[in-house]
Amino acid sequence: MEMNFLRSSVALGLAIQLAASPGYAAVATQAIGTVVSTGAFRLNHATVRSNATLFEGAMVANGAAPVRMDLSSGARLELESESTVQVFGDRMVLQRGASRIDSAAGFRVEARGLTIQPDGNASTGRIVLIGARRVEVSAVTGSFRVLNPDGVLVAKIAAGRALALEPQSTADSARIMGAWRGATATIC
Repeated sequence: MEMNFLRSSVALGLAIQLAASPGYAAVATQAIGTVVSTGAFRLNHATVRSNATLFEGAMVANGAAPVRMDLSSGARLELESESTVQVFGDRMVLQRGASRIDSAAGFRVEARGLTIQPDGNASTGRIVLIGARRVEVSAVTGSFRVLNPDGVLVAKIAAGRALALEPQSTADSARIMGAWRGATATIC
């Protein structure tokens, strides 16, 4: 019995010493936001109900119930049903489905090699993965910029407009399809 008490005391002392050491604090990860849903969702491959805290690089996947993420940066993201994303403090990687982005100045969405950035804090938009290759970007308010993998601007989408982009295998080309004043255009 005394031996178990001694082991517990030593373990507790080591834990306190480790927690107080300067190297330990550097390992701690800060929360980047919260995730909320009316149903179940997957967070880092574990099923969660209702809400959870988000940390850098978190994987979030949902079923039928939509998911809302409020980030400490002020960005608000909403996943539509059957979507999968990886979330970081400054960006989200859309892997499946669709997401709405709101109040996200300085935040970006990566989708199939493209980078979608709101032009200001008042920009609200929707990004949808269509089929195996297409990315549709809709600007509800404000405007959005779309960049290729080299950081070159390939499209600017104004409020009330939508554009479907199909990234090509080469970094300097993209197929862009959209409607402007009733005309449909494809740019390669």
